Amino acid sequence: MRIKKVSATNFKNLNLNGTPFRSVTLVLGENGVGKSNLILLLHTFFKKKESLKELPPQQFAIEGFVEQKDLIRRGERQGKAEVTVTCFSDAFEDLRKAFFAKSRQGKSDDVTIEFVYRSYSGGLDVRIPAMRLGRQAIYPIPGKPGDRGLAEKQKVLEEWVNADLVDATTYIPNSRLLKRGLVDFRIDGPFDAASDLENTLLKLLTNHDTDPDIFDRIKETLDRFFRIKDIRPNLERMIESSRGSESEAAKTTGQSGVGVGVRIKEDTNRWFDLAQVGTGVQQILVMMTMIQGGLEGKPARIALIEEFESSLSIKTRKQFLQQLIEVVGPGKPLRQVIMTSHAIFRPKAQEVHSIGPDNPKARTSVNFRQWEPEDWARHSSG
Repeated sequence: MRIKKVSATNFKNLNLNGTPFRSVTLVLGENGVGKSNLILLLHTFFKKKESLKELPPQQFAIEGFVEQKDLIRRGERQGKAEVTVTCFSDAFEDLRKAFFAKSRQGKSDDVTIEFVYRSYSGGLDVRIPAMRLGRQAIYPIPGKPGDRGLAEKQKVLEEWVNADLVDATTYIPNSRLLKRGLVDFRIDGPFDAASDLENTLLKLLTNHDTDPDIFDRIKETLDRFFRIKDIRPNLERMIESSRGSESEAAKTTGQSGVGVGVRIKEDTNRWFDLAQVGTGVQQILVMMTMIQGGLEGKPARIALIEEFESSLSIKTRKQFLQQLIEVVGPGKPLRQVIMTSHAIFRPKAQEVHSIGPDNPKARTSVNFRQWEPEDWARHSSG
């Protein structure tokens, strides 16, 4: 699936009115205007949620409780949203046949999901009151209790939600790597961006279900931007240390244990720890690892990238943007990329759709400055 447009009220500082999204969308704006809130909104909706006993039971896996206290706008208790997605999958075709076998209105590729979110005991309770396929309601399922086919339609609807919507987004928080872990997987060492990246790569490298082509694509990107020829786990550091000797990587870093190393040149056996390479290398590696391999060895479907340009030169930004254009689209695992940026540059590629307060054409559909200036006084006073 691909996110087509979003309307939302009372989600942090955002008010969206049919904000459009394309295959590659760049969200531009100054610091603090709500760019990250926009992609957090999308990730919050589609992530799998837990259900609490004191809350209504889950109807779908993307309904339930999210343990984040600050998602509702200050002074408000609830909000609502509509997210329209365009679908291409086999599960969606089964859904369309089940509901509209003989109806022309079932030919639409767009599904609109209504969300209601409420502040609840230190978190957010997210519910889906309705869904539409084109203009026709598909949830609540039309019909009377006991009607033939009602249970079958419910089953097909749940199968589509689980196949296309649940965990459809991969959130890549470049600017927050020092604060947020990518996976629940730890090695001995400091809790920082480099070790977080190592944890993710080690999990992919040791997962037998990982697509073997993932690292070929990652290495191709690293060679393209930084002439890095290879990447692998430095497992020998632990082995050599146990024998009373040190590997080349351990001599260089003064460390021992399991890690990930990169090799800069084709004709050398010298490997370097990730902590030794530049932040730009680490950032490209983070983005490509999460896009190509996700967290479970499966490519991302919708990548939400926060401040993709933060450690990259202007030249590398443009090159990376062009590479994303090449790897996203119909028929490819990556269907959509939505990125935030406050860099002073405008992509020339026609394939990149820009939205934000500095884009006059988009001001009618997205308002990043909902709290300025008069609302800020009320916000800061509690």
